[in-house]
Amino acid sequence: IRLSHYPHDPDFLDDLDELGILALEEGPTWMHRIEGKWMENLETSYRRMIRRDKNHPSIMIWNACINHGGAEDFLVKAGRDEDPTRALGQYDVMAPMDFMHKRISTDNAITIEHTGHTYPTTRGQRNLFARRRGGANREFNQAWRHLEMTDLSYRAPGNYGMATWCGYDYNTFHNSDAAIARHGVFDLFRLPKYSYWWHISELTEEPMAYIVREKKKSAVIYSNASRIRLYGEWAGKMELIGEQGPDEGFVLNHPPFSFKLKKNYRKLQAQALFADDNEVEAFWQEPGRAAKVVLTADRTELAADGSDISRIIVDIVDADGNIIETDGPAVTVSLEGYGALIGENPVKPYAGRQIILVQSGYRTSEIRLVAEAAGLEAGHCSVNVTAAPDSMIFPAGFTADLPAQPDLRLFTDRESGKRKAKETVDPFQFVSVTDAEGGVWVESKPMMVGGISGRAPIKVLGGEYRIYTEPWTERNGSVQGGDAVTVRVKSSAVTGETVSLTLTIGDESAVFSVTTE
Repeated sequence: IRLSHYPHDPDFLDDLDELGILALEEGPTWMHRIEGKWMENLETSYRRMIRRDKNHPSIMIWNACINHGGAEDFLVKAGRDEDPTRALGQYDVMAPMDFMHKRISTDNAITIEHTGHTYPTTRGQRNLFARRRGGANREFNQAWRHLEMTDLSYRAPGNYGMATWCGYDYNTFHNSDAAIARHGVFDLFRLPKYSYWWHISELTEEPMAYIVREKKKSAVIYSNASRIRLYGEWAGKMELIGEQGPDEGFVLNHPPFSFKLKKNYRKLQAQALFADDNEVEAFWQEPGRAAKVVLTADRTELAADGSDISRIIVDIVDADGNIIETDGPAVTVSLEGYGALIGENPVKPYAGRQIILVQSGYRTSEIRLVAEAAGLEAGHCSVNVTAAPDSMIFPAGFTADLPAQPDLRLFTDRESGKRKAKETVDPFQFVSVTDAEGGVWVESKPMMVGGISGRAPIKVLGGEYRIYTEPWTERNGSVQGGDAVTVRVKSSAVTGETVSLTLTIGDESAVFSVTTE
């Protein structure tokens, strides 16, 4: 893995160590070479990065250049001083960017970027059934470019390997469409493009197969099998299209399987055959009209720590469960339980898919999610929020099992038929601070909001203050049951003086006072 231009979280490097994945780590700057303080800061940060990370066995190269430029003498010296055991990129080993398709550097080179911004690709850019999108099947072409470049890398003398630019689409001002660089194997929300499935077929041994409909009269199967038997549905019956081995002319571990189709099949079935008589199947079907919304949670169990997150995949599918190729209508996601939604809502599906995030609160509960779109059957899923583990570190005085269950009384207005709720906020209080430094921000302990399931207004009266809620509510100035509220008050610069703030939520109030010692 070629890391981006900043020191990564040590947890990430721990995972690389455990998985046995090698990494090239970059100094924390990109493109700019500004003499003076900028370069001094770069050297300082570079040294700190190496000192912090040099005991990770996953690190194989420190890049001693600024992005793809030549080796910088001061970074070479810093790298040698801090860690003489590792190679330095652009000094001991060349680290070029081979964006020119089918051109690979040789002679002591590791290609740190290829394809990337020379072939940006949006997930769903297929031009097969989405009639309003012009151009080629770019999603397929991107995957094909990746396999061609990898094949050339295997052949090139002295090319030690290569890194696709890049793993994920990302927000940027550079080489972007609508401020998103669409160079990734995954899109911005970690939804895979076709190139992901090719990388899986090439780099793994777990039996797999994935069908890509390149054009109406051709299909390609990515698989690590020895042979593929392909069937197509015609006139309501499945017929054998053919059986063949992988495409010739490659030195890849697992070349693709390309099939020409004599008919415009609406459904395909591939049987991937392995040398050990193992067999897996893959299916493809031309999607019909959008019929319903399907929600799928990456993680169905979260911890009640106020910050645990699961990705919720929102799919627009036809009556048979096939994800549609077009964008689909906007989807509104609602939540019941003690948690929060993060992301755009309504969700705007692209090529039939998008995501939203759900975040746990501080209370154990079942979070129920409903997704609705005009003219479609609604989607549902649930996430269970369980007690935070004993190893979880909470602020002093934090009680994980608070707040208590809500005191919610529902009654019906018979004339209007509307449900109304009368909710009571649980009493709360702050612990005062009596020994504050003068003129500094003093933070309270988190105060849990309980007794309500809907939203309640916040009112603040006092000195200079800041107020925070976690998880953040959708509207400023309100909280809901399960939120943790923290306030900061600026202490007086005068010894012995007290600054007080009165916080009111619903019908309950409490005072947070800060006295300068």
